[in-house]
Amino acid sequence: MIRLKPVADKAKSGFKLLRERHAEEHADEIAEYNKAVRYLKVNQMFASEMRPDDRRKYEARRDALLKEIAQIEDKLRAANLDPEIIRTIRYQVEKVTEAGGIPEKKESVLGKLERYKAEAEEQKRQEIEKKTSIGYRK
Repeated sequence: MIRLKPVADKAKSGFKLLRERHAEEHADEIAEYNKAVRYLKVNQMFASEMRPDDRRKYEARRDALLKEIAQIEDKLRAANLDPEIIRTIRYQVEKVTEAGGIPEKKESVLGKLERYKAEAEEQKRQEIEKKTSIGYRK
């Protein structure tokens, strides 16, 4: 036993250096972990500390939500709509509406042509009325 004591002492000091080096390299992660532990302790959310009736409520709520998700997915499949396609469509629609709101409906070229013709005829009619009203006054 005495013969192994120097080896044990070296191992203790080496492990301490390794532990300190690891703590320095991962200081942000360790701080985040400690923050999460403190939050959970304050809110008593550790599974070992959770009361059995709380756990049953959370499990029942989770099961109800999973059933609801399954029902919705079944309805979508029945309507021949893949949830992935719907996610893609929703993403594209959100991108369009974020970019500039709802795109305005553009008037067709034929519609513009008819509108311009109607405006030109109205202007001609008004000019003729002006000329005739001026001619009668004289």
